[in-house]
Amino acid sequence: VAIECTGIIFKALQISKFSELFEIVFPIIKQNPVDEDNDDSKMLVDEESKPSLELQYAAIKCLGLAWPSNESATQQKHILELMESLNILVQATTRHNQICITNCLGEIVTRWKLEPDKEEFNANVIAEIAKLLSAVLVIPKSSQLRSEALDVLGKVVKLLISETCKSNPRMVYIFRDEVAKSLDYVIKDLGSDHASKDTARELKTSLMEISFASN
Repeated sequence: VAIECTGIIFKALQISKFSELFEIVFPIIKQNPVDEDNDDSKMLVDEESKPSLELQYAAIKCLGLAWPSNESATQQKHILELMESLNILVQATTRHNQICITNCLGEIVTRWKLEPDKEEFNANVIAEIAKLLSAVLVIPKSSQLRSEALDVLGKVVKLLISETCKSNPRMVYIFRDEVAKSLDYVIKDLGSDHASKDTARELKTSLMEISFASN
């Protein structure tokens, strides 16, 4: 509860201490890439030492709410590491936490300040964002999760048509190529409601128009 409240306060008061908060809260959700060639490494993890799902939820929500506005240097310092961990975490957590991760991404995308001269860095971040959205879009039997993901995707599309992104078409191509297949899945999935299908079609059309405009 204290961690969640901290995020609410940081956002409401626009407190410029995100790096200090990140050092305290991020270790709760920090994930290290698993060595796929060594399955035994998974067995070495002490399950009892892992933070509870409830604590992970609070940390994710806190970092999303506290994500700073108009602090490009602070964002660049933490965004890639945070996105990479969220991408790993979303693959093996509860539906409740997957929704929280998606909402956290929405907070980040809404306030992400791109630096035009950081093209390679921006491309790496957008690739992680695309990977996360693609993963949650294809999770079946959760209309809320899919709806939240499509809402965040709409925010990313708005970001991609900004002046900063117009000068970096690579970002558009990376995002489009990663997300298009997941949108097709939503459109074709018999379990998708009509509203989600319509939204997915509209977003895919918007993405294709951006890529066409970038040529």
